[in-house]
Amino acid sequence: RPGAYELIETTALENYKLDPTPIPFEIEAGQEKELTIGEKENALVKGGIRLTKVDGDDNRLALQGAVFALLDEDGNVLREGLETDESGQLTIEQLAPGNYQ
Repeated sequence: RPGAYELIETTALENYKLDPTPIPFEIEAGQEKELTIGEKENALVKGGIRLTKVDGDDNRLALQGAVFALLDEDGNVLREGLETDESGQLTIEQLAPGNYQ
């Protein structure tokens, strides 16, 4: 029917952020052509990991300076030279969904 409308995304696909921003459009009286209202993009939800390196004999002793590389599931190096900090921790953020080593 003729009138002003809005499309609102109510559920996003898995691994994508919901964007509830309304998309306004109007149907005019006598309109027979399909209306193209544009494209809507969704941002991929990215995750991260935190690894803690500890002494094998004393799990309370954090180890600073351990160096790691991040690989994809096929063994390709994505990042290298990743070093644990003074608390023995290494944090990697902004990882797309997937399998890593």
